[in-house]
Amino acid sequence: MKILFFTLAYLLLVAEYTYSQDNNSIFQKLPSGISIQYGLGKIAIKDYYISEEKYSGYTTNLYLSFNKFHYKYHSRIEMDYRYGEKVKNNNVHANIHQFSFNRINLYPVANFNLLSKHASLYLGPSTDLFFHYRQQNIAGGGNAQANAISLTALLSAGFNTEVLYLVSENFNISLSNNLSVLSLGFKIFDFTDSEVQPVKFLTPFTGLNLKNSISVQYQIVQPLSVYLGYQFNLCRITAWDKFIFASDNVFITISFNF
Repeated sequence: MKILFFTLAYLLLVAEYTYSQDNNSIFQKLPSGISIQYGLGKIAIKDYYISEEKYSGYTTNLYLSFNKFHYKYHSRIEMDYRYGEKVKNNNVHANIHQFSFNRINLYPVANFNLLSKHASLYLGPSTDLFFHYRQQNIAGGGNAQANAISLTALLSAGFNTEVLYLVSENFNISLSNNLSVLSLGFKIFDFTDSEVQPVKFLTPFTGLNLKNSISVQYQIVQPLSVYLGYQFNLCRITAWDKFIFASDNVFITISFNF
């Protein structure tokens, strides 16, 4: 449902599409500076290597980005850390540590009008790193303890879409999408099993990492802006025992522009 929502939102935005030659005129509205974000979210995990049961709970996340406007494109470096304690399934708890790093370039593609307001579409590639570590809090030692650890990582070439909709001079709405295209996947296993291949080449059908977000921005004063938004994340890997991670997240961001 969430993926359908964002798809419909994009279709709505391009419904009144009118191409403009002056793409760079609005491109500078993308933030150029440093952004700091704090978020709260709910997660759900299925990792068939450990259990077919769903684990769920709550996480907090910290996010930092560095943004720079160049003559013909916008560059962004993002770092995000997420932590969850006592994510559980019945009486079994787990601690979650998750880190992502993204290097994104966005290029202006088109300007268009929606409800008499101006909007712009940006597309571009990215290099994405996703790292997920989880340890079950179970009794026992040796193999039991080793099998209670899950470590999954993706190094991906991604594709990004961003729509910026200007409501007023100081207020705008942003829709963004990040999708992995090709990935190298890594999965930790019981190292006594030499037949398992820990590294594999993945396509979106065997290793998908997806991030959608919508946010509203208000410029308080010239160098300072604040964002309120919602983000949906999905990571699904089927090259080994199936791994599915999904999260809903609300966040607040403070951006220092220069």
